[in-house]
Amino acid sequence: MFAEFNARNAIALREMRSKYKVDIRPFSDDILNQAAAESAKAVRAVAERDDLSKRVYESYQAAFEATVNWSKVSSEPYARARRRMVEQL
Repeated sequence: MFAEFNARNAIALREMRSKYKVDIRPFSDDILNQAAAESAKAVRAVAERDDLSKRVYESYQAAFEATVNWSKVSSEPYARARRRMVEQL
């Protein structure tokens, strides 16, 4: 499923750039940092509502941290290596 999303997104990006002249730009670090801070604050507020919300939050955080740690040694290095290869073509 992930591969299909990537393939279709690549096609859509090409169309947006060529047909509609859309300029895709990343958000600035300032915007991303502020969004992360506000999001964390909102999620923590929900987690403090009751015991179930707290347990869901703690479970999610544990899974998220594990996923981030795995990504640092799996998909991120792979993406860097792939970009290097494509740049050599």
